[in-house]
Amino acid sequence: MNFLPKSACMLAWSILASAAASAATIDVDVSSFRYTPNSVTIHVGDTVRWTNSGGFHNVRADDGSFGNTASSSLWSFSHTFNSVGEFGYFCQVHSSAGADIATNMNGIVQVLAAEPPPFVINQGLGGSWFNPATGGQGFLIDLLPENKFMFVAWFTYDKAAVPALAPIDAKIGAPDQRWMTASGLYNGKVAPLTLYVTRGGLFNNGQAVTTTPVGTMTLDFTDCSNATITYDIPGEGVSGVIPISRQTTGMAAYCRSLQAAPAATAAE
Repeated sequence: MNFLPKSACMLAWSILASAAASAATIDVDVSSFRYTPNSVTIHVGDTVRWTNSGGFHNVRADDGSFGNTASSSLWSFSHTFNSVGEFGYFCQVHSSAGADIATNMNGIVQVLAAEPPPFVINQGLGGSWFNPATGGQGFLIDLLPENKFMFVAWFTYDKAAVPALAPIDAKIGAPDQRWMTASGLYNGKVAPLTLYVTRGGLFNNGQAVTTTPVGTMTLDFTDCSNATITYDIPGEGVSGVIPISRQTTGMAAYCRSLQAAPAATAAE
């Protein structure tokens, strides 16, 4: 017998629990020879609940796939829709399948594909990120989820190239390489951070350094593999937007499992 790995089972459960946690129930009133509202749009996994508040009525799907028995009691009938499509229904006492909902006791349920939960930042986003169009530079991201704190190291270059014939003292690395850091709290899928420059250090030396705020950096994550960085460094007169993606993909699956985990926890 084959068994799924525990991590795969947990991810599948998280996805199912996420869908269950986000499912909605839509109410339709049944009275005065009408369903109100008689046309609703929902998503896969949602439920429509019809409640009879007066009259001898019932609900019957045009294709007979769901329905209840006609009664004059103050009944309630619910049906969960698990597939995409348009589903017509009618009152067997006062109408027939497929009749115009504007003039008859008929209704329609339009079922759309389930909407994914909104993306939120999680620890699975940690690691190396870059813009493929500007190789040789990028970002390292680290997070403290318990505090919703993010730290970013930005490895880049000076805004002007160093002249090829300029005198260069012996040193580790190139004279035009620059690195900055950014840190701050995040919320939802956005991290508005303060951007810093650190100066005065020497290679492998304990010499004191100074760290100064120089601008802002905001990370807006689309999903576990893509984000946009918006930066502004007023003192240097530079600002812009950088699309970034993961440089390595190993943490993406972990990120996706954490994305689904809050709904799974809520469903327990």
